[in-house]
Amino acid sequence: MEYTIDDLLNMLQCPNDNGEVDNKLSPREIWDMVANKESYEKMGFASEQDLKTYLEENPYSDL
Repeated sequence: MEYTIDDLLNMLQCPNDNGEVDNKLSPREIWDMVANKESYEKMGFASEQDLKTYLEENPYSDL
């Protein structure tokens, strides 16, 4: 799945009520970004705590 820069910026600028972002990144894309030590903002999370919560609750976290 490919995104334009505008798509990615829109994802970062349009968070949900619960602090998450309405993005279309797959769990694999997010884990790849974690492995590359990219910022939580780039992954579409409002805070580092939101990212940590996602990683703890994600069904792929124990792989």
